[in-house]
Amino acid sequence: MNVLQKITKYSLSIKNIGYYFSASFIPMLITLALNPLYTTFLSPSDYAIIGYYNSFNTLFSPLILFYFNQYYIREYFYRDEVGRLKLRALVFKTFLFLPFILGAFSLLGIFLYKNCFVSESEIPFSPYAILALLPSVMVGMYRLELIDLKVKKNGKRYFQLALLNAVIIAISSISFVVLAEWGASGQFLGAMSGPLFFYLYALRKKKELFSIAYEYSEFKKAITFCWPLVLAGMFDFFASGYDKVVLEKMVSIESLGYYSVGISIGSYLGIFSGAIADTFSPDIYDALAKKEYRRMLKYAFLQIGVMLCVVLIFVLFAKYVVMILTANRYTASTLYAQIASFGALTSCIYCIVSNVVQSFKKTKIVLSTKVFGSILCICSYNMLIEKFDIAGAAAGYALSYVYFSIIALVLLFISLQIDKKRKL
Repeated sequence: MNVLQKITKYSLSIKNIGYYFSASFIPMLITLALNPLYTTFLSPSDYAIIGYYNSFNTLFSPLILFYFNQYYIREYFYRDEVGRLKLRALVFKTFLFLPFILGAFSLLGIFLYKNCFVSESEIPFSPYAILALLPSVMVGMYRLELIDLKVKKNGKRYFQLALLNAVIIAISSISFVVLAEWGASGQFLGAMSGPLFFYLYALRKKKELFSIAYEYSEFKKAITFCWPLVLAGMFDFFASGYDKVVLEKMVSIESLGYYSVGISIGSYLGIFSGAIADTFSPDIYDALAKKEYRRMLKYAFLQIGVMLCVVLIFVLFAKYVVMILTANRYTASTLYAQIASFGALTSCIYCIVSNVVQSFKKTKIVLSTKVFGSILCICSYNMLIEKFDIAGAAAGYALSYVYFSIIALVLLFISLQIDKKRKL
């Protein structure tokens, strides 16, 4: 009977992994299939606006959501059913007010930047800045629902909600971009439609959570837990958002549009990188826990090797991929897509390094890495753009996670040496 239970449990685990992978992969396929249609109706200026304000999303999304979902998943397994319900009510109610407050501050930050530093910019502030931030303000409810399903190991329902979200966004984007021809505004409205649907759904279907008292002491604990993660997340802006902010001041809006298209296509490989990381991470953690470092390295190099093959295949056929995905309108973006695709490989390497760091319970190193790495990213972007123009920005994007990986390994080595000396 025990053997049968183990086989059943293993089968369910494999099935759930398949659902989780499909929940990322199938929405990506939907986006790729519709991309030629979007490029027919979106101009380079539209793509410049979309890429520009999405880069600010990289900076402000961690602040707006404040990683309360991470607090929820971290605390979930330490609570009984009553405690879990109270925890869910806390996060649910927090998402009713905190993202709107922090979103308003974020919008004010963009407004001040636009008016004080780039007042002559070709990219207008309104309505694009507002529309770009709205998905981040509302997406917390959707992510909370997905996390709740994941901790309950309900992979099928998880996949269904992810697919529904992708379909809603696809239908809305077609309506606003293709049928209404609203350009960048239509694309932002399409991206907002999925989070808005689940936000309204949560308000209607989760009414029982309103009757549970809001625990301010728990809120304070969540803030204490989350703020280092928020800072670390915001520093990711300097790896994958700062490039567009710099280029916006140096090149034409059309050139920025072609660059944004190339980076967007190259970054699709990040889906494969994430899926591969999800596959190998448990084995890497297990090997590290048992101090089987050779086995850990075997899995790490296997993960890197698979991702390297994916990137090289993409680089070889990038011309045709870009031609198909952009309806032959943005072939000038091919070089940027090829260079940016290496970012998926370097982010894969950093993911492995980050797993190693966290396995040693050195979480403060993650924040320190982001701080020092961001400084290197700023210097790197400025130098590479000055020397190689737009292609230099793409190279800076690919190199950013190399800096993070090296810094994390150096800080981990120093920290372990200090720990060793303390034990002597």
